Amino acid sequence: MAATCLDASAIVKLAVKEPEPEALRKHLDPKSRVLSEGIAEQTEQALTTLAAILEGSGSSMNHLVKTTVFCANVDDFTTINEIYARHMPDPPPARSAPANIALRRGIQISIEAIARVAAD
Repeated sequence: MAATCLDASAIVKLAVKEPEPEALRKHLDPKSRVLSEGIAEQTEQALTTLAAILEGSGSSMNHLVKTTVFCANVDDFTTINEIYARHMPDPPPARSAPANIALRRGIQISIEAIARVAAD
């Protein structure tokens, strides 16, 4: 077993959560009121949003310390992992990934992250 310890005295904590109801409407099927996008699209959007928020906070994906990926369906992990790997630095941050989580409004993935603030 290996352990890594980081000094994360200046950190950003955030969660990429579901959109507000108004912004969510354009993604919903008008009859079913369920998101029309699949897990690949939702994962890509969540990670793109995460990167943008980190950059706006003076950090980046390269400064991630830990992520928690909440997934509605454990069978989606192969797809999630392939997309996640393309967005993460090498080596990737620590990650926990609870599965079969009941997420609201058809959301299939939610990501929480902790990152160091980039040094000036």
